[in-house]
Amino acid sequence: MEDEILQHNSRILDCLADEILSTFKDVTVERKFITDNETLAGITIDWRQLRDWRSFKKTSEPILKKPIAKQRRLSFNSNTLYTQTYTTHPFIDVYAVKCNKGIAFDHVISEIPHSVERNGDKILYLGDSENDNPAFRRADISIGVISDDRLNPKLDCEYTVSFDQLSVFLKELLDKDLVFSDALLP
Repeated sequence: MEDEILQHNSRILDCLADEILSTFKDVTVERKFITDNETLAGITIDWRQLRDWRSFKKTSEPILKKPIAKQRRLSFNSNTLYTQTYTTHPFIDVYAVKCNKGIAFDHVISEIPHSVERNGDKILYLGDSENDNPAFRRADISIGVISDDRLNPKLDCEYTVSFDQLSVFLKELLDKDLVFSDALLP
C-alpha cells in the first residue's frame, strides 16, 4: 500500500513541479528522487536567488500555495501530500508522503545496535530551519545554526551558533572527544 501511495503521489508531484515552473518563472523547482531515480519523493520550490525574495514571500507565496492545495486534493486518498512551509526561508517543500526530520531521527536511532549502550552519552542534533524542529525535540542536545542574518526561523532548540562560528564549535567539540558543554559554544 505504501508503495502504491508513493507511486501515485510521485506522478502528482511531477505535475505540480511542471505547473509551478510554467506559472512562476522566477522560481526553481528541485525534484528529489528516491534511490531508483524514477520515483519522485518530493520537490523544493525555491526563490532564494531573487534579489527581493522577501517581497516574493509576502506577495507570491500565498498564490504559489494554490496549485499545491489543488494537487494535494488529487493525491492518494486526497490528503497524503505533505507540505513544509517556513516562516522566513524562501522555499516550500512538498513530499509524496508525510515525512520530517523527527521521523528520520527516530529511524537512525533505531538502526544503532542495541548491544551498544549509550552509557549516559547524549545525542546532539544540529539544524538551521523549521523542518529540523521535530528532530530538535527528540535530541538530548539541540543546536540551531543561524545561517543567514536575513532569516529568523522559529527553532525549537536549546542553543544556537552562528554559521560563521560553526567550524570553531565543531573543532572544540572534537577536541573534547565529542563531549558537549555550554562552554564550547562561542
